[in-house]
Amino acid sequence: MPPSTTPLYTGLPLDTMNQTADPREDFKEFAWGHWIEKNPIPDEYPSWGTFLQLRDSVLANLRSLCDELADKKSSLEPGTPSAQIAQFWGTALDEEAVEASGTVALNTLFARVDAADSVDSFIEAVTYLQSKGVGSLFDLTVVPDFKQSDILRVLVSQGGLGLPDRDYYTEADKAPLLQAYRDHITRTWNLLHGDDSGAAVAETVVALETKLALVSRTRTAMRDLASLYNNRTEVELRASAFPWVAAFRGLGASVPEFVIEATPEFFSHVVSDLTAESLPQYKTYAKWHVLHQLLPYFPSQYVDANFAFSQKLSGTKELAPRWKRVVEVLNTSCGDLLGAVYCDRYFTSSAKEAMLELVGYLKLALREKIDALDWMTPATKLKSIEKLDSFRAKVGYPDQWIDLSSIELAGTYADMVLELHRFGFADLFGRANKPPEPWRWEMPPQVVNAYYHPMYNEIVFPAAILQSPAFNVRCG
Repeated sequence: MPPSTTPLYTGLPLDTMNQTADPREDFKEFAWGHWIEKNPIPDEYPSWGTFLQLRDSVLANLRSLCDELADKKSSLEPGTPSAQIAQFWGTALDEEAVEASGTVALNTLFARVDAADSVDSFIEAVTYLQSKGVGSLFDLTVVPDFKQSDILRVLVSQGGLGLPDRDYYTEADKAPLLQAYRDHITRTWNLLHGDDSGAAVAETVVALETKLALVSRTRTAMRDLASLYNNRTEVELRASAFPWVAAFRGLGASVPEFVIEATPEFFSHVVSDLTAESLPQYKTYAKWHVLHQLLPYFPSQYVDANFAFSQKLSGTKELAPRWKRVVEVLNTSCGDLLGAVYCDRYFTSSAKEAMLELVGYLKLALREKIDALDWMTPATKLKSIEKLDSFRAKVGYPDQWIDLSSIELAGTYADMVLELHRFGFADLFGRANKPPEPWRWEMPPQVVNAYYHPMYNEIVFPAAILQSPAFNVRCG
C-alpha cells in the first residue's frame, strides 16, 4: 500500500486539558480537568465519558428514526422492519395503554409454571421460559465448539441468580445488597398480589439462590475454557440424572447430538436439591424470575420499584426517559430491527473505506514486524502469518441481514418484548450443530462498541462507533 497523504489531526482537543495542573502530581486533572469540570455526570448514568456521550447521540438519532416511522406507520408495508419498529415504538410509548394492561403478560407464563407437577415438568417449564427470554435456574445458549470452531454447540451452565454474581450471596461486604434484594422481592410481590405474602416469598427465593450461588463457580473460574469443555453425547444426556429430555422438550426440540455441559457440579446440585418436596419452592422462585424480568415493561409503579432496587446496585440517581429505555430495549432484544434503517441514514461509505484501509495498514505492519523477529522460529512465524492471513475485519454493518419477517408483534408492550426474545432465541437455537454463518455479527451496527472474536479470529467495528470522537474518517 502507498503511504497515505491525508493530513493528521489531533485526537485530543486542548480545551479538555487543565494546563495549570502539574502532570507530575495529578495527570488526570492535567489531561482531562477542563472536560470533567464542564461535563458533570448526568443523573441517569452511574458514570460519564466521551464514549457515553457518543452513545447518547446515537440514541437520539435512533429516537428520531423511530418517531418518523411511527408517524407514517399506515403507509409502511406490513412485516417489514420499518413497520415492526413503528408498531413496537407506538405500543411502548403509549403509557396509558401500558398502565391499563397491567401485568396481564404474566398470566400465560405463570400458568406454565403452576402446571408443573413433577421435577421433569418443572424443568420443561424452565426451558420454555428461556425460549421466551426469561431465564431462571440455569443458562442455555449456542456457541462455537471450543475445540472445533467450525461447528456450533448448545452450551448449558450455571445461572439462576437474581443478583449479578455469586459473591453477592457469599461475601460479607455484599450483605446490605442481599438485604436490599430481599426487600425488593417483598415489596414487588406484595404490589402484584395486594397482600403481605412477599416476605415469605423473599425468604424462599433468597435461600434457594444462595444454595445455587454456593455451587456456582467464580467469574475467574468461568474463564477457564478447558475446565468448561465437558462434551456430552446424546446417549450420555439421556442417561443423565438431570432430566435433559424434559429440558429440550420445553424448547420444542429433541436432545441434541452434543451438548457442552460447562458446570457439571451445578447440575448435580440441582438433581439433589430439586425434589418433589422442594418443588413448590422452586416454582415460587421461577415465578419471581418471570416477574422480575418483566418489571421494566409494566405500569409505572412496577418500573419505579425496579429502578429503586437497581439504584442500590448501580448508584444511578434518575430513571432514564421512557423513549431512551425503549430504544435500549429494541437494541438489546432485536437490534437488527433498527440496524438497517440506522445505517441507511447515518453511516457513510467513506467511514467504512477508511476503517478497512486502516486495518489493511495495520496487518501489513504486523506482517513486517513478525518477519523481523529474531527470537521467533521459522515454524512459529509461519503459523503467525497463517493466523494473520485468516484474520478478517467487519466494518459498519453485516453483508446480510437476518430475516425478521416471522416476528409477530401484537398485544401489550411486555408481549412484544417477549416476542422479540422468542424470535432471538429461536434464531440462535436453530443454529446449533451447524457451521457458523460468517456474515453474522454478535452486536447490531447501531451499538457504540466493538469486539474481537477469538474463536473466529475477526474484529468487528459497528457503524455507530465509527464517528467522532472514537473515529476520525479523515485520519482513522
